[in-house]
Amino acid sequence: MTADVLQREADTKVHRGRRPRWTRIQRARNPRPGAPDAAGGNVSDRTRLGWFSRLLAGVVSAASSGVGLGVGFGAGLTLGLLSLRVSSAQDIGDYGLIQALDASYFIALGVLSLSFVAYLTRAHAMPSLGVLYLGGLIVLVDAAPLLIEGQPRFQVTYLHAGFAEAIMRSGETFPLLDARFSWPGFFALFGYLSEAAGLSDTMPLAVWFPFIVKALWLAAMWVVLRRLFHDVAVCWLALWIFQMVEWSGQSYYSPQALGVFVYLVCVAVLVVAMDPRERPGPSGRAAVAVAVVSYAALVVSHQLTPFMVISAAGLLGVLGLTRARSLWVLFGVVFLVWFSFGTSDYWAGHIHGLLDDAGQVSSTVEDNVSERLAGNAAHERVIYSRMAISALAAGLAGLGFLLAWRRRRLDVRVVVLAGAPVGALLLQSYGGEGLIRVFLFMLPLLAGAAAFLLLAGRRPVTRGLAMVATAVVLVGLIPLSMLAKYGGESYESVSASERRAAAWVHAHARPGDMVVSIAPAGYLRERRIGEVDYAPALDRFQTGNLMSVRLLMAEHEGRSFLVLSQSQYAYGNQISGLPKGWETELLADLEFSDDFRLVHRDGSSRVYLLEEADDAPS
Repeated sequence: MTADVLQREADTKVHRGRRPRWTRIQRARNPRPGAPDAAGGNVSDRTRLGWFSRLLAGVVSAASSGVGLGVGFGAGLTLGLLSLRVSSAQDIGDYGLIQALDASYFIALGVLSLSFVAYLTRAHAMPSLGVLYLGGLIVLVDAAPLLIEGQPRFQVTYLHAGFAEAIMRSGETFPLLDARFSWPGFFALFGYLSEAAGLSDTMPLAVWFPFIVKALWLAAMWVVLRRLFHDVAVCWLALWIFQMVEWSGQSYYSPQALGVFVYLVCVAVLVVAMDPRERPGPSGRAAVAVAVVSYAALVVSHQLTPFMVISAAGLLGVLGLTRARSLWVLFGVVFLVWFSFGTSDYWAGHIHGLLDDAGQVSSTVEDNVSERLAGNAAHERVIYSRMAISALAAGLAGLGFLLAWRRRRLDVRVVVLAGAPVGALLLQSYGGEGLIRVFLFMLPLLAGAAAFLLLAGRRPVTRGLAMVATAVVLVGLIPLSMLAKYGGESYESVSASERRAAAWVHAHARPGDMVVSIAPAGYLRERRIGEVDYAPALDRFQTGNLMSVRLLMAEHEGRSFLVLSQSQYAYGNQISGLPKGWETELLADLEFSDDFRLVHRDGSSRVYLLEEADDAPS
């Protein structure tokens, strides 16, 4: 139809008192300057916003191109690795690793984060590229302590290696020595793997364990989030948020780290393989079998995580949100069988304490929060940073839940799985760490809801603003995350000199000897558990008075060694509230004491022998 014909038709309809539809559309698309638009805004404002949108679109387009993504990722990763090479563990202070990190490290993480935000605009076209970005983030964040300090972090890492070494050496467990031997599955497994690999202990495996298990976490999370949120970009952003917000460090060499993976596998089976909206097939039944076997291995390895699995499976089953509606009953039976027979040495002496903790929510919260706000001012600020980053994630997730509900895109299973771990607080405080574990199990779903909120823009303008907001959140998380994750590194890390001091003790101690430390020192128990006794003496130590420590050592029939090191000095000051430099007076007292003799010194690590013992090693 020609323009003349259209114009004649329009003139005819105008003459009849009606305006043709195509002219009304044309006037709506080309309003006069200053007139209000359909949304009530000013046209000139929309024009100015259009300039901003086009500028932002140009920047994002350049950054999200193949070349732009390659340059951004490569620059961030390379600069980050170079900055870690120039960072020194000697600079770690009361605020942890953040004091040792070079300024270029934070620039590198910022560049990588911004490049990742640009990638999110292309995530649907290049979904597998997210693996590369998450891998780079794990290298820069999770590997930072190892690259700077040169040793696996956390005192308890070495204690768990000691449990596995004891099983390898003796072929038996020691449940009366430590309650964790009543759940020996993890330690026995890695002891067997170490022997199969020709290793004398499990520490070589412990070095790589955190990175492997973190990759397993993220892979299992991807399967769950992909089913619950569907959008590829939301899923990748959720994994990134999880990686930055997860400050508890529970991916270290431990049963609970593997337990988190088993929990995510069981959840994936319940919501994906046994989705009630789909017909189950042979693959679904095989997946259930895998979940049951994995859960059975978990029950003999860890105390708390089985409750998390039972809670999630029970809620999904009772509410009809999975086809495996009675699987939680089987999980409960497996747990009760092991707890009744396999852990009798433990619960026989602790049953009253277990029953007293049940239902004590207020005391559990107090154990998990109030009692942790102790120590010096720097330690309290680190705790507040952890509370702040947790509250930020929970707040964004809450808004994400609300937005998804308003848009009728909220999968009720997300809410159920996010709330399921809370039930564990009704059972026990888990040594003051129950709330930490509950937040860890909630975080995958909270991160998914937060990612949905940040990427919720529908129109081009709001999508652009959403990308800006996402960039601001991810970059702003960097310093807060590094403080929350590694704020306790001064006492949680283990130096090479401490490990050498422990090796000297292991080589010279005889069966039945005692090794004493002022503050907890897990590295001393890397070997010879069951042969040598270990005892921390902080509760009996008073600054300027060695008598209480000497009496503890003298009570032992065999020889007694006293081991001191830098991580103990930091622990005494930051956690126990001892004055700064308290070790100076202690070392002076030991130097002039007739009861203690220095038998080994390596850097800040020292080993003393109580002189009352005969046949002292030289």
